[in-house]
Parts: sequence; structure tokens; C-alpha cells
Amino acid sequence: MFLRLECYKGQYGDCRVPHRWAEDTSLGKWVNGQRVIYKSGKMRTDRKERLDSIGFEWSIIGQNKGTSTSNTSLRWNEMFQRLQHYKQEHGNCLVPHCYAEDITLGRWVRTQRSEYKKKKIKPDKQERLDSL
Repeated sequence: MFLRLECYKGQYGDCRVPHRWAEDTSLGKWVNGQRVIYKSGKMRTDRKERLDSIGFEWSIIGQNKGTSTSNTSLRWNEMFQRLQHYKQEHGNCLVPHCYAEDITLGRWVRTQRSEYKKKKIKPDKQERLDSL
């Protein structure tokens, strides 16, 4: 799994694999499991050092301008990351709302478009989506 995480980092620039990443669900679960083991204090030192060596982030909370983020923000960030991966794979962000490989992503994109049309989307989120 570590080698798969290294490949992920090489492709996407970080170790923040979404928990339910459609391309490799077992990798997302494994990454999440590493954080759980670390937080429980049961991680072997050599494993922690190996993960540290590739820039593994032990907590994804608080990465929004140095403040702690809510679960909703974490979820939004995870979905945004899944959209980034979709764009890298398909060349666009036109995720069908019934996208069979990731139904949740399709619904999330539909919701973001709806929020945008109603002018209810936060400016920082709109800016991030526009960047794609």
C-alpha cells in the first residue's frame, strides 16, 4: 500500500487520498486507517517515519488558512478533490449526476451548480471551483 501511496503522491502532489476514492478504494481506506492507528498511539515508529518521509499529513483538519475546519468543510474538500481527479481523468468537470463510478460525486457537482445558480455558494468555494 505504501508504494501505491507514493504513486498517488507523485501524480496528485499530496497524500490526501479521499476515503472513498473511486480509482482505488482500498488505498483511501488504508490511508484513513493509518491516521486512526497514529491517533490511537499504536503506530510503530518505523512506519510513522516512513510515512513522514513522503509528507504524509496526519490530520487534514485545520488546513484551511490555519484554522480548524468543520466536518462539512472537510467533506467539501474531499469532494472537491474527487472532482479534481475526475477532471484529470476525463479532461473536464462535466460529471453526470448519475455517474455510476461515483454517484456521490455526481450528486455533489449537481448541488454545487444549483448553489451557484441561486448565488448561495461561498466566494472561496466558487473561486476553487472556477480554478478547475
